[in-house]
Amino acid sequence: MLNIEYFCEKAKEVQEMGFVKAKGKGTSQVGITYEILLGKEPDAFEIPDFCGVEIKTVTKNHFQKKKIAVVKSVPDSYLFEIKRLASTYGIETDSGNQAESAIEKKEKVETKKLYVSVSSRRKAQIENGYQFRLVVDRKKEEIILLVYDKDDVLIDTKARWSFELLKEKLERKFSYLAIVEAEKKIIGNETYFSYDFPRIYKLKSFEKFLRLVETGRILLRFMVGIRDGKFHDHGTSFMIYLDSIGELFERIETPYEESVEDKKRFGFVVC
Repeated sequence: MLNIEYFCEKAKEVQEMGFVKAKGKGTSQVGITYEILLGKEPDAFEIPDFCGVEIKTVTKNHFQKKKIAVVKSVPDSYLFEIKRLASTYGIETDSGNQAESAIEKKEKVETKKLYVSVSSRRKAQIENGYQFRLVVDRKKEEIILLVYDKDDVLIDTKARWSFELLKEKLERKFSYLAIVEAEKKIIGNETYFSYDFPRIYKLKSFEKFLRLVETGRILLRFMVGIRDGKFHDHGTSFMIYLDSIGELFERIETPYEESVEDKKRFGFVVC
């Protein structure tokens, strides 16, 4: 249930804590720690994180190049479509850990990866020579992945995302968004974070999302692969740069205002 006032109260409490010891491990520490401090257990549900607000945390030195996922979705055109893309167009890798049954039979187990960001503005080149590009088909109401071979011939248009699917996912999880910057400090062998008060946004429209895909400001990122014959999906997501947030979301004013410089940085038009 949406409750921005309560979210702001809890966020202000976290801000006033100063530096706190991080929870979890790796790059997810900054987000996990913040959610725990809010009083929420981290999860992977396709609903907003807290009080109807989706939360994205980022360390200050990584802000400019940071992208966030606004829609995580496999294509709804065919079943197991992402696995097919990984198997057909992924780069062959050596896992160094072939399955025992395959070793006994002297068989090679499929091991591939497909890690690539795709735009509508230009073709994304994969190391094996294939090229990917997105197109927004407004007549069919689909976003289509175009695949080209080494000779620049279009060979595959099967992977498609319907507008209906993308709109439902975007509006369900990202109607409201909070971006939280954190300062990171290492003391001894321990990591600590200090969190700023979040900047809170409201989604403008699905039409804005489509336009940003068309202009290349939103990318489609594949992080999938097949390791020793088993499919691994680490995310198929439509991503937007944080410095373009103001094009997709409208700022909601809170009692805790930032400077004019901060507003400009986060995509606002400051009169």
